[in-house]
Amino acid sequence: MLLTKKEARQKIIESLIKVKPAEKQQAENSLYCQLFQTRMWHDAAVVAVTVSQAIEINTEPIIKQAHRENKVVCIPRTLPSWQMEFVELNAQTTLKKTDHQLLEPVGGNVFSADEINLIVVPGVSYTTDGYRLGFGGGYYDRYLASYAGDTISLALPEQQNTEINWPIKQYDIKIKQILVATEED
Repeated sequence: MLLTKKEARQKIIESLIKVKPAEKQQAENSLYCQLFQTRMWHDAAVVAVTVSQAIEINTEPIIKQAHRENKVVCIPRTLPSWQMEFVELNAQTTLKKTDHQLLEPVGGNVFSADEINLIVVPGVSYTTDGYRLGFGGGYYDRYLASYAGDTISLALPEQQNTEINWPIKQYDIKIKQILVATEED
């Protein structure tokens, strides 16, 4: 049954809320190991990633590993007209909470799309062929439309859809690689 994006998003979020913390932590650890072994990760000097919220995959270990490997880390900042940019995250970065309760950088060094090697793209759900259902603002699809670098997403089993159950639009951008934590991990 085809759901609206809003319906599909709500259904997946409800299932994510039910995931036990220990199970989520185990799945996240599996995803970190998978990510850090990819060619995309090894080849990237500049990595863009979000500052995660509770329902999302925790990105703090990704940020710490990137810094340990002397990679530049960039995080998103929203702009007017549903646009965004990526700003370097370092020890001097000040973060503030937005109206949407997201942490974003104040000031800082902005990196252009062609300076970023890898974007770890967040989402609510993913199809096996690379489509993602985001959180509803369209910021990432707009950004990715003119981004030529690597993209990867991390998914809990609850986020993986074997069948598309929401409408795919022409502006929906595929992710190059989606890593899924398996039940056995």
